[in-house]
Amino acid sequence: MSKGRILKRIIAAVMLVAVFFSIAPATVAEAKATKNLLVNGNAEKGTLKGWKASTDKWIACPKTQWGGTCMPYKGKYFFRTDKDYSNTTTLYQNVSINNKYIGKNITLSAYVAVWNQNPTDIAKLKITFYNSKGKTISSYSKSYSKAVWKKISLTKKIPKGTKKVRVSLCGTKKNGEIDAYFDNVSLTIKY
Repeated sequence: MSKGRILKRIIAAVMLVAVFFSIAPATVAEAKATKNLLVNGNAEKGTLKGWKASTDKWIACPKTQWGGTCMPYKGKYFFRTDKDYSNTTTLYQNVSINNKYIGKNITLSAYVAVWNQNPTDIAKLKITFYNSKGKTISSYSKSYSKAVWKKISLTKKIPKGTKKVRVSLCGTKKNGEIDAYFDNVSLTIKY
């Protein structure tokens, strides 16, 4: 075989590979995600609309009321406990789950912080899966206890039999009153 023919075959092979890789990504379906399934997850309504509280000590706040430095992570408001001296408190929201999402990944995320004190309180993000009878299938959580906003996330497969998911924002007191802050809370499903 001549050098010219070898060169033509090499060029043809390179072009074939280039065409394949330029087409291949377009033929692979990317996973889609739902929009945020939570009502008022970013607190920007300035109220607790869409949420229920275990105590009446939760607020949507534009800044800490003690003249502190904790401001919303993004936007004008964030969720926080307000003068709550109990040991723990929870703000939660329930979301119905369509059967088509069983086995898919669900992600709960939020920006979380606590007041700068020693010892610091604990802010916890929690997701609980319930069946049609309201019984807990499983529950997962992640805690954070620093005075700097940080995004924390939980991603889990939606268990078989799930009819409802509860998203909980929890505060646990270690010093004085509970000071747990949450912003841009989001619940999405990849399908």
